Amino acid sequence: MLNEHKNVIIARGSKELEYCEGKIDEIKKYTHEQAIQELIKETKLEEKISVINAYLSNLGDVNEQG
Repeated sequence: MLNEHKNVIIARGSKELEYCEGKIDEIKKYTHEQAIQELIKETKLEEKISVINAYLSNLGDVNEQG
């Protein structure tokens, strides 16, 4: 039973490694612009900026409340 689970985990790990290596090869073929856009997307910086802006706009003008 334990060996069966080990074999399943090893098989899944091998598939995951294959996927990751394929993604690396794919990314290496990106143009400079594609690489920049993908980096921005993956770091979710635009979403973080939107969340911060929404939060700050909900706070309103700090000088008005003081």
